[in-house]
Amino acid sequence: LRQGAALATTAGRAARLGQLRVLDQQHCGAVVLERQARVRECNRSAEADMGVRVVAGALRAHFPGEAHALAGCIAGVLADRSPLPAVRRTLVHAAGDGRPVLAECASLRTLQPGLAGAGAVIVLLRGLTAPRGTGADGSQVDARREACVRTLFGLTPTEATLCLLLAEGRPMGECAALAGITLDHARQRAKRIYAKTGARGHAALAAMVARL
Repeated sequence: LRQGAALATTAGRAARLGQLRVLDQQHCGAVVLERQARVRECNRSAEADMGVRVVAGALRAHFPGEAHALAGCIAGVLADRSPLPAVRRTLVHAAGDGRPVLAECASLRTLQPGLAGAGAVIVLLRGLTAPRGTGADGSQVDARREACVRTLFGLTPTEATLCLLLAEGRPMGECAALAGITLDHARQRAKRIYAKTGARGHAALAAMVARL
């Protein structure tokens, strides 16, 4: 029985490592965490500069200001006992070039069933690249931020543009004109933006965007 258990463990680990290597080919970092939030395995992409590091067996964001949000996402997934736990997302930044990296924390039993024997949580890391062209006000910084808010909060292109304009404190009429939509449409989109981001008011929205 002991030999059988050992063989099953070895075979399971080989299968898990195979799946992690597949994610490597997609330039996606992957970190498997145990139920105590300890790092069990990670692929090569995650070991590169993907905005996180392993400290004393725990996954940490490179920048202290992002560590709390990452730890909160992991803890939220661990505490979620629903049949289909939600995927929790946060943004970290690479230590070298400061590029934004989307960290998606999910339950292994829902996102990667083949990895379920490895632990409780998988953290997927994907570098975000700015779309070609310019942002809402013609700057490349806005293009990068638009990519971030679209991916992080699930905004449409129009909502992402409007989100950045609102975060700058511009009047709704000006935001609508710059986004190329009517005032009524802008107001409807703004409600969706606040709902998707969870921001309670302009100040909270501006603070979220400022961290990108």
